[in-house]
Amino acid sequence: YDELHFADEWFKKEKRTKLQFCTFVFVLFGHWDAGYPKRYPTPPKKFAEAAISVLRRLENITVGSSAKIYLATPNVHPMGWRILQCQDWRFPALIDQYNKILREQADQSFKFKILNRSYFVDNTDVMDPIWDSAAGWNHPCRHGLREMSYRVLSLMRRKKQNIP
Repeated sequence: YDELHFADEWFKKEKRTKLQFCTFVFVLFGHWDAGYPKRYPTPPKKFAEAAISVLRRLENITVGSSAKIYLATPNVHPMGWRILQCQDWRFPALIDQYNKILREQADQSFKFKILNRSYFVDNTDVMDPIWDSAAGWNHPCRHGLREMSYRVLSLMRRKKQNIP
């Protein structure tokens, strides 16, 4: 586990990591890019460029392995007080743009076109219908997390069986 809030944190200093020993690398970020705690959102194009840079760096870190790298979609947050006070922009319009631009970077097999071992995990079919159901008005509810967990386990099983 390596905590990442903003993509550019990976480029400020060299991070020590054991990712080169991983079989799977799952990346999920974008929530903080959408406003909190910076108090302003990262523009969608800049977010997507940073995401591709992170994936490229992860591919370089894991170059000696057959690790597959998966970038999951950031999810929308309910209309809590930060969003209503314009201190946070994790609402559908911005997050949908983040995901749209990332989706356009991937081919039909969800592999990122300009990368070698990085894939896009689109969870919008699971998370969008329940975007405003979080108990704490922040993190996804258990129903969405359960489905996302099944998806991750399915990807891991496919890799074990050598299915692309």
